[in-house]
Amino acid sequence: MKLLRVFYLSCLLAMASARAATTEFPNVRDDSYTEPNGSRVLKLSITIDAPVGKIWKLLISSEGWQSWAVPVAWVDFGIGGMIETSYTATAIRGQPGNIKNSIVAYVPEQLLVLRNVQAPPNFEHAEDFGKTVTAINLRPISKDRSQVELDGVGFLATPVFDTLLKRFKFGDSWTLEHLKRAAEHGPIDWAAEERSDPPKQSK
Repeated sequence: MKLLRVFYLSCLLAMASARAATTEFPNVRDDSYTEPNGSRVLKLSITIDAPVGKIWKLLISSEGWQSWAVPVAWVDFGIGGMIETSYTATAIRGQPGNIKNSIVAYVPEQLLVLRNVQAPPNFEHAEDFGKTVTAINLRPISKDRSQVELDGVGFLATPVFDTLLKRFKFGDSWTLEHLKRAAEHGPIDWAAEERSDPPKQSK
């Protein structure tokens, strides 16, 4: 899911404690773990002061994605649909440098499952990343408060997936923080964001 500036951010080392909030992203809780077969699950969550319905709308439309994830997006929502995005404001739909995530499954206002099918040209280990899926789970805490959990599944016990896991731990934490920011305070000004925090080319 990249959902996801994950393709343009530098990576951090894995957390020393899986149940602590990340240092760089204090609102994000990291409960990542290893399955019995050795595969790793990237499990991150954040509490957002907004109702589930409002957050869901940010996940299912082009305008929604542009408000928190990327400057430009094209969303064809539905099973087998596509979320195509770019961090270049002048990008055109269909360009080979765009990011594409296929919609694998969803439950309205509860669950969105994505699989990456097109990474940027210089993205390392793109084929391996395409073997993972990202599940975004929404749960109401109260009328105006929600928990969003992001689960990355399929990170095998190999050096390649070690690298991918470290990258996405950072990138998906960034994603959750920006989703919280947009849901609570309104759309992100990407021009201002770019000036204050230019993307770190790592993926």
